[in-house]
Amino acid sequence: MGADEARCLAWSPHERNLLGYCTETGMIRFVDISQGMSYALSAGYCLTVCTWNPGCPGMFAVGTAGGTGRTILLRLQGTNVLSKQEYVPNLDDLEHVEEAGAVVSMQFDPMGTNYVYLLVAHKSGIIQLLNCADMTPVPGVAFDRFDDTGAIAWVPGIPGQFVSTCTNSGILRTWNISDQKPIASHKIHSTSFTSIAFFPDSTEVFCSFKDGCYGVYNLKETSWIWKSDGGHTETIFGCKFAVHSPDLVATSSFDGT
Repeated sequence: MGADEARCLAWSPHERNLLGYCTETGMIRFVDISQGMSYALSAGYCLTVCTWNPGCPGMFAVGTAGGTGRTILLRLQGTNVLSKQEYVPNLDDLEHVEEAGAVVSMQFDPMGTNYVYLLVAHKSGIIQLLNCADMTPVPGVAFDRFDDTGAIAWVPGIPGQFVSTCTNSGILRTWNISDQKPIASHKIHSTSFTSIAFFPDSTEVFCSFKDGCYGVYNLKETSWIWKSDGGHTETIFGCKFAVHSPDLVATSSFDGT
């Protein structure tokens, strides 16, 4: 990947033609594809993740790499940035870590009404809930730290509940903002996650894993609805249809399968 290529991107949930994306060199760009208009600003840091607020038009958050793991909050009107706020974790308030580490995942609380909250996970395993009004951690809300914390996602329809994945195993942890410890942990696969995404208004979550497996898991029932076998995890360099059947195809990959 080139230094100025997109590192992450997200379509606006409110303006269908508005795209926000970030580059490794620290540029944040907003493009209106219908009018050909764009706006760019430099964050000054290598960027890792970005997301729009589904409940508040024009609110866009970005996470940075590096030891500090800054969170940047922008408010926009169209492609124009109206304001910018930053949050840097205070290590004096965090236990047993020398640095927060890069932001690896973030999501706005989809059920926030009077207040707007942003959930942020760092490479060190720190998870924090930020109040977007002043970009500070919500008092009294703290979570145990796990070194293998990966993606985080709010559970639709259940106030205050979210899940986190693991970077070295198939464990899915369920949390509530009222509890410091996970309320449940389930090993749902043998290898680590690569992505998760909840279906709208559902406790069903789509999961993909490092071994190429993917499927839909029902968090409420703690069971798989369906799951594929493992697949290729590296580049496929060859494929051939069977000579006796047009419905069979064989593939080979650099992963040895």
